[in-house]
Amino acid sequence: MSTIIHTQNFPMTDAIRAHLVKRMTHALRPFESRISVVEVFFKELDGSSRNGAEKNVLMKIQLNGQRPLVVEHASDDLYLAITIAARRAKRVIKRALRREQRFERRKLRQETYDLNAGMAGMAGIGR
Repeated sequence: MSTIIHTQNFPMTDAIRAHLVKRMTHALRPFESRISVVEVFFKELDGSSRNGAEKNVLMKIQLNGQRPLVVEHASDDLYLAITIAARRAKRVIKRALRREQRFERRKLRQETYDLNAGMAGMAGIGR
């Protein structure tokens, strides 16, 4: 899993990077083998909050063989925005993997049903 960080309108500090790595590692470790790339976009939105600029965190997660998943959170506190976005990313990935698993089970059941129906039809042919 590789992580790409993009920033807009503010500098990336070592403290922010360390917090991001800590939160992403904690949230995404169980899915590490299924994730190919995580892109994180930081943006400062001018004038969107009462106390000054609001920070926006957007995470684009590319799971192997699936469409990218996107998670976003904005807050006055960048560290809080990172934490919440990482938690959301974990939930979104779990949901996507559950859907994929359900789809695979249905597909397997249908293939088994089709195979059994074909075999039952063939049993009556030789009589």
